[in-house]
Amino acid sequence: MILFVGAALGLHFSGALDLRGVLFSAIYRIPKVGAPLGAALGIPSTYAMSAQDRRMMEIRLMEENLAKMKAELDREKTAVEVVSDDLNRRSLQVAKLQEELQARLKELALSDDTKPQARLESLEEVLKTYRDMSPRNAAQIIGKMDEDLAVEILSRLPNDQAAKILGRMDADRAARLTERLAMMKKKP
Repeated sequence: MILFVGAALGLHFSGALDLRGVLFSAIYRIPKVGAPLGAALGIPSTYAMSAQDRRMMEIRLMEENLAKMKAELDREKTAVEVVSDDLNRRSLQVAKLQEELQARLKELALSDDTKPQARLESLEEVLKTYRDMSPRNAAQIIGKMDEDLAVEILSRLPNDQAAKILGRMDADRAARLTERLAMMKKKP
């Protein structure tokens, strides 16, 4: 028996055999001193459990992990909903601004050339709206309007703002508008 124990310990210390599970559970089974000895040696108390108790503990830990993952998923879902609501709100705001600008542009187009003062005032209102708007939204709207009107609006905006708007447009459309702006500035 001593020979068997010695051989097993030799294999354990050489790394060929792992006897920790057997030794640790045996220490906890020693009457009266097993639990304090196991705690003093730093042996995990799970080795004192039966296989069924250990399985129950593992199941409980998995359930706790699942609950944590579900809570994290719920938090992420809430964050996505908040971002989605914000995106929808901004989309509606852009659509409203587009409708407002289209209405003003129609007024501009319908204004008679015999009334240049009214046309100029209407154009100033449109320009004020574009100055207050982000370059991204302005680029979306100007990208869809008539080129003549787009050139007129861009020529009246400050150069840095017009550049930001052109930078956010489709490259072909921005190139055409830039050419027309350059030709407009060459004319006396």
